Amino acid sequence: MAQTLERRHERVSGCHLHEQGKPHHSSRRSTWQENAPPPAPVRSGRPFEKRFRVAEKPDLSAKVSGGEIGYIFAGSEKNVVKLVREEKVAAGAISNDDYASLDETSKARLSVFVESGSVPRHLVSVRRNLPEAVIKRLKEILLSMHQEDEGQKILRQTDGTTKFDTLPGGEEAFRRKMNDLYHLRGEKK
Repeated sequence: MAQTLERRHERVSGCHLHEQGKPHHSSRRSTWQENAPPPAPVRSGRPFEKRFRVAEKPDLSAKVSGGEIGYIFAGSEKNVVKLVREEKVAAGAISNDDYASLDETSKARLSVFVESGSVPRHLVSVRRNLPEAVIKRLKEILLSMHQEDEGQKILRQTDGTTKFDTLPGGEEAFRRKMNDLYHLRGEKK
């Protein structure tokens, strides 16, 4: 397993969207299970895991079985919003940063029904067998980039990053938080 080295300073949360005024299960070709009731609004956690099986689908035409929530990867936040607005899917997920950057017309047509907990937007990982001297130097560079003009310029080009810092509580604490937040399969609690 790769070692997580640093994180981008800014944090994001996920916004799960649906078309304003439309039921969550209204779309015929939805990747959402047809007979699923709309979920109750929650701030974080796993609202569906006790009632539905979540399954990745290859495309929008794939069959979604009863008791299942199907999902696809749309490739970009613009595609997610477009698929939701065109009612090709019943719901989509984007970051709170991406939601905040939407124009007011788009926001007015969407409703956020679930928002996840806050997590780092970017992590830097290194392979397990990378020499310790290289890891140490990389860490020094990342942690000090914000102190130099050239470093600030590079950081701004990385989704407006202001600085890198270490994971609060360390890598294991972060892994436990992600496991609890997203119930990662194959991860030990």
